[in-house]
Amino acid sequence: MSKQSNQKFVSIPYQMLLQQLHYKCENDGIKYVETEEGYSSGTSFLDKEGSVKQSYDKSRQIERGLFKSNSGLPINCDVNGTLQIMIKVFLNVFNERYGIEGVLTPIVINAV
Repeated sequence: MSKQSNQKFVSIPYQMLLQQLHYKCENDGIKYVETEEGYSSGTSFLDKEGSVKQSYDKSRQIERGLFKSNSGLPINCDVNGTLQIMIKVFLNVFNERYGIEGVLTPIVINAV
């Protein structure tokens, strides 16, 4: 690809994209939720910190794409932020007994 064609920007009608996504989800029975992502990338999912200003610490990003929890465990920044947003929208998304809420998980029933 030449430099000239590589530098052309295309405007994406963002609001129209969101409307279409909402329509398609509604049409297929999928719950559509919009939320803001404030403080999700600078708080630790592994330490069960909420996405609030008091817990926010961007200095824990040890290198590009890698976040360090308070316990020292590294986690991918995008994964950490995504998990924090999931918790913000769906409070009980990670149920200790059944795993992730809303995901089909077979439940084993012992035969009598």
